[in-house]
Amino acid sequence: MVREDQFAWHYSTNGEYSTNTGYKLSDALVEAIEPQHNIINLVEQRQWKRIWRASKGALAVADRVRSRGMYANLLCQACKMQPEKVCHVLFLYPMAAQAWELAKLPTPRNGFSHSFIFLNLHHLLACCDSNKTEFVMRRAFPWVLWHIWKARNSFVFEKTRQSIDSLVELAQDEADEWFIANGQVHKTNDLSQRIDPLYHKWRQPTLPFIKCNIGCSWAIANKNSGVAWIARDHWDNTVLHGRRSYSKVNSRLEAELLSLLWATENMSSLRFSHVIFEVSSRMIVDIFGSANFFRGDDTLVQNIQANLQQFPAWRVMFSPEICNTPALRIAWSVTKDQHTHSSIARGAPSWLRSVILSEKTYNSE
Repeated sequence: MVREDQFAWHYSTNGEYSTNTGYKLSDALVEAIEPQHNIINLVEQRQWKRIWRASKGALAVADRVRSRGMYANLLCQACKMQPEKVCHVLFLYPMAAQAWELAKLPTPRNGFSHSFIFLNLHHLLACCDSNKTEFVMRRAFPWVLWHIWKARNSFVFEKTRQSIDSLVELAQDEADEWFIANGQVHKTNDLSQRIDPLYHKWRQPTLPFIKCNIGCSWAIANKNSGVAWIARDHWDNTVLHGRRSYSKVNSRLEAELLSLLWATENMSSLRFSHVIFEVSSRMIVDIFGSANFFRGDDTLVQNIQANLQQFPAWRVMFSPEICNTPALRIAWSVTKDQHTHSSIARGAPSWLRSVILSEKTYNSE
């Protein structure tokens, strides 16, 4: 039987017009006639799908898993301190917060929202259209989001921890490669052009202070922790360094508190009076910047506060991981290489002297 030809709507599977397919055709025609040149429209489609999933709460965090009627421990498996929500994982937990700071993307005036992912994404999109934000970083924010999520998953499921500076650098490299492949821009090879040089280099203290950089590592599998400190003077000379291990440490925050506790005990017993303690944990700095912030290990906090009161002058300051490499590597040697014996020694470890010398050379320039 021969049927007469009929008109059919090409943009649907059944050949019938629908409002949804009409909008799709309209958008396609606008894009074909007036191609968009805004940087947002150049971002890889896969990255936008990931952002869309985040905006819809479609990431497998404990809060969303619970909402689907499945059991999940609501406590964040990375920081062990706050409920695991999309906003917390992508913007607020310590590693994510440090990544956004190192990426030099300005944070909202009142900080990232704890509950509304749309507000946080709206802020990032606004940064992309702002000339106040560096071009090489504002175009890379989708990759920063993606690598924060990947790093969190690696830590939770594979027990591996990625450094913050390598996370930001990898995100920038992938953004560069995508834009180069699409003929948009030239690659920025030097990380120092992406990040303020004063931000990612260790700086010597001023007289009469000693700077004590503190490192911490925590193995979630066996609950062991390695802590270390390295003290240097205003001439960039390494005065002393120390390391030790702790067992049965239940969270990374507890490990970081133990590292500061041990450092303050050592600096006090060694008769240093003016000390700057630098840590790579925003949460630790926040704890000692606000008396009402912390609600957990009160005994540890009180012991640290008692130790700090013994110094005529002291500060607890934040140091990005890239500025804190020697102390962190000593701490990592405890959990990775099983250097579990406690020690305090003069100078720096011989295997770290090249790193120390490079920082000293930078400061002398």
